[in-house]
Amino acid sequence: MYNRTIKEKKMEEKRFTSGYQDWGYGGRRIHSRDKAWLEFVPKGDRPPEEHMFQHATLLEAADPEIEKRLERDLYVDHKDVDVSNFDVYSVYRTTTG
Repeated sequence: MYNRTIKEKKMEEKRFTSGYQDWGYGGRRIHSRDKAWLEFVPKGDRPPEEHMFQHATLLEAADPEIEKRLERDLYVDHKDVDVSNFDVYSVYRTTTG
């Protein structure tokens, strides 16, 4: 095993999410008990889980909502994200109640 350089570590792409509040992808209203987010999945990795209460939709690479969401996310430095290395999914999770 060898020590990786900072550049090599930075090139490693990891799955991350960028959450919505109140209004989700495409202007969809998010119910107070539901959650919505964009999930950035490294190409070749498994997509987000889908089940009765969660649905994931693969977005087109050129979807303007992706860059807009990254720019608004306070926890993600959008300048460091090369979107071409990711499959981006719009995920919506609902609950019962």
